[in-house]
Amino acid sequence: MAEQADVVALTNDSNDTVLSGRDTASFEGLLLAYCSLLVMALIPIYFGARRSVYFHDNLKQRGESASEKITAKDAAMFPLYASVGLFALYIFFRYLSKDYVNLLLNIYFFGLGVGALTRVTSILVELIAPASVLSPLACYNLLLEQRNHHGSKEEMFRLEFNVVDVGLCVVAIIVGVVYFITKHWILNNLFGICFAFTAIELISLQRLAVHR
Repeated sequence: MAEQADVVALTNDSNDTVLSGRDTASFEGLLLAYCSLLVMALIPIYFGARRSVYFHDNLKQRGESASEKITAKDAAMFPLYASVGLFALYIFFRYLSKDYVNLLLNIYFFGLGVGALTRVTSILVELIAPASVLSPLACYNLLLEQRNHHGSKEEMFRLEFNVVDVGLCVVAIIVGVVYFITKHWILNNLFGICFAFTAIELISLQRLAVHR
């Protein structure tokens, strides 16, 4: 009778697995998954915040200001912006072909992921490679200016890069193409971490209120 009960229990577990289409998650697996999510959330926040301080200090030394600043009003409007964005996505998926919408989103995040991955790898190269190797390399500036009716110019966009950055961009494009084809979860997490790190680095808080 005990053997029959074990067979019946095993059969029921097998049927549950077949009906659900996936294996039952174990406690160890769930613990590993949640710990990984926690670590991947904290890493870009911590290192992005530290890099943001260094980035904006360099801007102040050069007499420049941050291009993006978050005010208290902007922070209060974030839930509204998010709601409008989600509703727009719902309308797109509702009345347009999902294939076209997915293609546009994939192309959009492909560009963001490549740029973020290039930025993060460039910072890592600057930290690892000695200055004697990077200093002799020629640097290039890509500048976009807007001229108003008074004749004065306003800088809209500026990008500084060298040969190493171009090589890293090529590698990031290859990684992006592999992700675009395979949709591998490791590459997805890699792009997400790099994007979060870059966003935190570039955004500056207008003021920080501390309550005691």
